[in-house]
Amino acid sequence: MARLRARWWRIKAAVRLFARDLGWGRPRRPIVVRDVNRRWVLLLTALLVGAAFVAYGWAIAEAPRMLDSNSVRQASPDARLSAHHNARLLVTSLGGAIVVAIGLLYTARNYRLANRGQVTDRFTKALERLDSTKAHIRIGGVHALARVLQDSPSHHNDTVDVLIAFLRDRSAPSPGSADQPPEDLPQELPEDVQATVTALAYRPRRRAAERAGLDLHDLRLDHLHAPYGRLQNSDFSGCRLREARLHRAMLDYAELSRADLRGAELNRSSLKHATLHLALIDHADLFAVSLSGADLSMSSLTGANVSHALLLDACLSECRLNGAYLSFSDLQLANLTRADLSHARLNRCRLHNANLSFASLRQAEARDSHFDGANMAHISAAKANFGFSRLNQAVLESADLRDARLVGAQMRRVDLGKADLRGAALIGADLAGANLSGADIRGADLRMARLCDAGGKNPVEGLDANDLATARTDHSTRLPPRLQAGADERW
Repeated sequence: MARLRARWWRIKAAVRLFARDLGWGRPRRPIVVRDVNRRWVLLLTALLVGAAFVAYGWAIAEAPRMLDSNSVRQASPDARLSAHHNARLLVTSLGGAIVVAIGLLYTARNYRLANRGQVTDRFTKALERLDSTKAHIRIGGVHALARVLQDSPSHHNDTVDVLIAFLRDRSAPSPGSADQPPEDLPQELPEDVQATVTALAYRPRRRAAERAGLDLHDLRLDHLHAPYGRLQNSDFSGCRLREARLHRAMLDYAELSRADLRGAELNRSSLKHATLHLALIDHADLFAVSLSGADLSMSSLTGANVSHALLLDACLSECRLNGAYLSFSDLQLANLTRADLSHARLNRCRLHNANLSFASLRQAEARDSHFDGANMAHISAAKANFGFSRLNQAVLESADLRDARLVGAQMRRVDLGKADLRGAALIGADLAGANLSGADIRGADLRMARLCDAGGKNPVEGLDANDLATARTDHSTRLPPRLQAGADERW
């Protein structure tokens, strides 16, 4: 005991020195939280490694007893010795496998870090190339960034931001500068700008990035070439895309308000739920395009080819479609309120339950089309051709159908109240159950028109002289023989 007391000061000094090394003592300099945390991590790591070695040694020593069984106890001494050796060998092998796995994980981590450093170096060198005054060097920088996009998901957003910034810097000259092209003429796209758009349009598929889209608003991208491009959710508002080639492009939910797409090729593209409010799409090719749920209100599609297009539930209110080709298109439930469809081609279109109130269809061609249940009140369709079309239960109240052709049209239960049908051709039309109260049919031709049900006996389903009594007729109105006599007596 006396010897222990004599050595106590030495033990105390050693503990104090050890504590100072660990940062427990009073430091001579201010404590840095990061240094303290690092020391704690090192201490805990050392303790865990030591505990692992102790546990590993204990497992090797105790392996024979843990794996012992009755069969081993009853075996010969040589067999028991072999079993004990195999047990220790199994534990040793497991420990080696764990060490190898840890080594592989550490190697993979180092590889990722090295690869990240290489990608960062490539990214930095590509940025330096983008600042060059030579076009081919800038194009090389764009291609280098495109490879970074392909190889490194962690650099995806940074690379896209850099490419968009470069595109914005290169695609639109400052207003009033000597390089500013005339506003009325589309300009060829510079090669480095085209390469940048190509890299963005064909970037790798990553769901989060595709949901974010691209911010390309107010850019000048005439003659852009990006067929099959993945541009959904992108912002092209106010963008100039004259004569752009975007066939089969993915533009779902894209923002194209006020965009200039005159003469653009968008055939077979997907623009579902896209916004094209006030867009200029005159003489563009929209063949077989998908515009379901899209907003084209107040846009201009004069002379555009929109045939075989899918426009389910699309909004085309106050849209200018004069002279447009819409044949074979599906416009069911579409909103065409106050749309201008004069001289348009609507042959074999489907417009079930569409809203065409106050629309203009002057001299439009809508033969063999389906307007069943459509709201066509107050439309202006003078000299329009609805030959052999279906207008069953459609609302044509107060419609202007002067000199319109409705030859062979199916118009069962159609509402023609107060409609202007002067000079209209209704030869062979099916008007069973139609409402002609207040309609003006002076000069109209209803010869061979079906004015009753199939049996010709049901006055409720068909028209008779009493029904025509409320319509405006004169000597020029041509009716079927059975109604012509009664009409002559009234006149």
